[in-house]
Amino acid sequence: MKILLVEDDIEISDMLKNFLSTENFEVTASYNGKDAMALQKAEAKANQVAGLVNQFFTLAKLEAGDMVMDMENVNISELCRENILDFYEILTRKDFNVDITLWH
Repeated sequence: MKILLVEDDIEISDMLKNFLSTENFEVTASYNGKDAMALQKAEAKANQVAGLVNQFFTLAKLEAGDMVMDMENVNISELCRENILDFYEILTRKDFNVDITLWH
């Protein structure tokens, strides 16, 4: 499990980091909240780039014939409906007035 530790006292931060590491936690330490937010954003972007690289290599394997994909039917209308409803929830939580008409 990953933990982001934010503590401005370096001694306390080091003690907590050492303890949590011995308990098999993956600890990232920061000494202030602003740096912690930057670390979280950087990690999210790094994960996003890693995901894109993995997708690229998967596509390369497919094109080379080194990997076979199982085909299945997908209801595109249902996928679109689910995504629209997800955005609807997000927008209404932020007090946007959203009017959507969905067909079955």
